[in-house]
Amino acid sequence: MSFLTVGILFLSVMFTFTIAGIIGFGGNLMSTPILSFFMPVKTFIPAFAVISFCNSLYQFITYREYLNWPKLLRIVAISATGSCIGLWAYNNLPEVKLKLILGFFVMAMAIYNLSKSDGGVLAEGEKDANIFVKIFYLLILFCGGIIQGAFICGGPLFVIYYARYFGYNRKVYLGMQWTMVFMNAWLILGSNIIHGAYNNMQSILLSVAGVLGLLGAIYWQRRLAGKIPDKTLFKIVNIVLCLCAVLILYQAYTKM
Repeated sequence: MSFLTVGILFLSVMFTFTIAGIIGFGGNLMSTPILSFFMPVKTFIPAFAVISFCNSLYQFITYREYLNWPKLLRIVAISATGSCIGLWAYNNLPEVKLKLILGFFVMAMAIYNLSKSDGGVLAEGEKDANIFVKIFYLLILFCGGIIQGAFICGGPLFVIYYARYFGYNRKVYLGMQWTMVFMNAWLILGSNIIHGAYNNMQSILLSVAGVLGLLGAIYWQRRLAGKIPDKTLFKIVNIVLCLCAVLILYQAYTKM
């Protein structure tokens, strides 16, 4: 591995997480298709686990006073079960199949983000109109756990779930979501350690570069806050993600 590879990850994380801080969009989801053009998916995912752990720890400390622990633990049980399946897929599926899953997921999330409306948020204490709607959102949460375990970018699916049930209060919404990600991060990081993902200098260097990129992104988020039209940037990012998804799927197709 060259220092160019480390530099690409650093710049990618700093750039995408800066955008994520402006538009509220998953930094990992943007970084993953970009980095997949330069290195195998399994090369940088362990570094993303470290980044996710550090980022969610910071957010947990920030919003910990707004947590509803009984609800949170039930939610974590569902998402963590999905994460276990995602971890199995990451550790057992070949690169081609992982890229196919990643490509379709990135495409689906980009299309969803471009077409979504602001409706569907329940008021505090309000319940779903019927059991099928509730099951649908629980499946969204479960699938988010799978993608989180496999690619550390289940955030867009988590956002769909949390926006519906906790969107009435932004601080509760952020606290519940980030604490769940933090608790899942322990599971994912522990699995990577057990499987020896950090027993080499490559993973260590990429992880350090990723954390430094995250710190750089936090700096630029604060510098650029309010200076960029976030709705326009949001649309541009998702159009680019659609193109990235097509290229990822093409990469996988040529290797089948």
